[in-house]
Amino acid sequence: MKLSLTATLLLWITLPIAAAEVDEVFQRLIDVSQEVKRTASEVAQMPLREADIRLGSWSCMGPFKDAEYGLFSRSFKKPLGPEADVIGYGARPADLTKVYHSVGVIAMPQTQRRWQEHPQWTDGYFHQLPTGPPPSRNETVYLYRTITAKTDITVPAKLIATDAIKVWLNGRQVADGPIRNGAGHRLLHSAFDLPLKAGENRMLVKIVSCFQKHGFSFTIPGLTPEHPWWPGKPRASATRAFTAAYRPYASALSQANQSAAGTDPPWYVKKDTWRETLLASRAARRQATATTGRLPYASKVFRNADEAKHLR
Repeated sequence: MKLSLTATLLLWITLPIAAAEVDEVFQRLIDVSQEVKRTASEVAQMPLREADIRLGSWSCMGPFKDAEYGLFSRSFKKPLGPEADVIGYGARPADLTKVYHSVGVIAMPQTQRRWQEHPQWTDGYFHQLPTGPPPSRNETVYLYRTITAKTDITVPAKLIATDAIKVWLNGRQVADGPIRNGAGHRLLHSAFDLPLKAGENRMLVKIVSCFQKHGFSFTIPGLTPEHPWWPGKPRASATRAFTAAYRPYASALSQANQSAAGTDPPWYVKKDTWRETLLASRAARRQATATTGRLPYASKVFRNADEAKHLR
């Protein structure tokens, strides 16, 4: 009985001391671990600091189309506007005063395209790119900038855009964002390396969008902020670049495949052109019912003669 009480008293006395010592050891380990991480981070940042990378202002040109409605895959593969010229310049500065031409479309007869500088576009933020009149199908926009470095260095870069991208550095292609199946207007997250040379480097970005409003965000980790839409970070949407108010017309082929067989809905009004059919059907639906969550362009509007003009 006495041994039991003695043992209990010893435990009461020694346990707090042991716990305090353990806490102190763990705290030391945590401090050492944090110091190692800080040191590793500083060592990793040394090449960036020594290279003293300077990112010039973005210049933008577009939108371009290869035809009035255009074809997404063809726009992605075919050099439009300044692409061939800028690639041909390599590391030399491109002629940013040269005027290029696009295909004229309804409501946008002006075909001339010029480089527009955007010094307000901050890296790490999402910037909206110019578009043509709605539905802005299969449009191409080009971005251009100068990147200066004091030493040769290869840095990782990240680009968020909708829907497909290509990137060239000093005339050599360094990124090729794939064309994905299904309806477009989805965020593409592309990671690639930029092999910078000492001096001035020229970067050209090609962004092809299926339809409607779209934009981009560019990041060099450790040098610029990183947009929260990058995978692993909180995002406003997993598949769309904008809220429902900006969601574009879905793929005509996808709509035709997904539409249920049967008669046309009562609010479907067939007109001579696709746009007139869309607007008339929307007006008829608004008059027929309040809202069902389905819009006229999610129906068989594109099934007949209009469909071939709007396939990707």
